[in-house]
Amino acid sequence: MAITVAKKPGRPRVYASEADKQAAYLERHGKVQCNVTLPKDIAKALDAYVARSARDGEALTKSQVVAKLLRTQLLRKR
Repeated sequence: MAITVAKKPGRPRVYASEADKQAAYLERHGKVQCNVTLPKDIAKALDAYVARSARDGEALTKSQVVAKLLRTQLLRKR
């Protein structure tokens, strides 16, 4: 006697796991994940800056702030 498995209703899964889904997102948007360890005082100052930018209407994320700093301070042509 064969047991049949009922199919789930709805759209089939595109990615096997959440990790695959995140990897596809990063690839589509041309991004690379990079972990950075900061001293506590720098991290607190970064959090304060992000909160201040949100209050001022700019609403930058930490990633956007770090990317902007790298682009304007380290990668600029001199």
